[in-house]
Amino acid sequence: FASGGYNGPFMMRHFLQGWRADDDVGDMTLLIKDLFRACKIDEDLVEPVLQVGDKWGLEMSRYSRRGRQRSTSIPLAPGHVLQIFIHYSVVDSAAYGALPLGRLAPHGFPVSAWLARQLPLDGQARLLAHPDLFLDPGSGLARVFTHCSSPLYSPAQRRGLLRELDDLLAPHLSTRSARSNARTGLGLSTPRPRPAEAPAV
Repeated sequence: FASGGYNGPFMMRHFLQGWRADDDVGDMTLLIKDLFRACKIDEDLVEPVLQVGDKWGLEMSRYSRRGRQRSTSIPLAPGHVLQIFIHYSVVDSAAYGALPLGRLAPHGFPVSAWLARQLPLDGQARLLAHPDLFLDPGSGLARVFTHCSSPLYSPAQRRGLLRELDDLLAPHLSTRSARSNARTGLGLSTPRPRPAEAPAV
C-alpha cells in the first residue's frame, strides 16, 4: 500500500489492471532467451513458454515474438502480487532499500535499519533471489505467496499454468547431465552426496 516512489498507493492503483513497465525494461523475451542459453536449453522453447502465458491470460505486452510485438488483446488476469517474506536473521544479507529502477537508496543498507526509519513505511526494496533462500522450503528463511486480482484466475488456474510449464521443461531436464548444465548455468553448486546411513545393529 506504499507508493514506492510512484506518487500514490502502488498496490491500490495497479493490482486490478497490472503494472505495465515503461520502455526502459526493453523486450522481456530476451531474459528468457538468456536464461535458456545459460542453462543449455533449446531456445526454440521460448515461444511455447510465452504461449503458456498467453493461454492463461497473463500480461504479455513486454514479450515480443520474432522481433514483433505480441498480441495486444486485453489479458484476462493482468494483476498479480508476489509476496516474499524473508526471515529477519538473513534479510540484511539479501535485501537493500532502493530507489525506483533499483538504485541503492540513501542509507538503504542494512535494509532493517532503513525500514525502521521509514515513518510512515514507504519506498522500495530489492531482493537477491539467492538459491540458498528459496530452494529449501524447510529452512524457513523465505516464504512466497501469490495472489491474482482476477476471479477467473484461482489457485487451480495457477497450478494448471505451472503444470504446463513443467510439461514443457521436463523433457529438457530429464538427464543428469542436462540438470547439471542447468545448475551450472544458474550458478548453483553441485549438491554434495548425502552420507550413507549406518546399518542397523
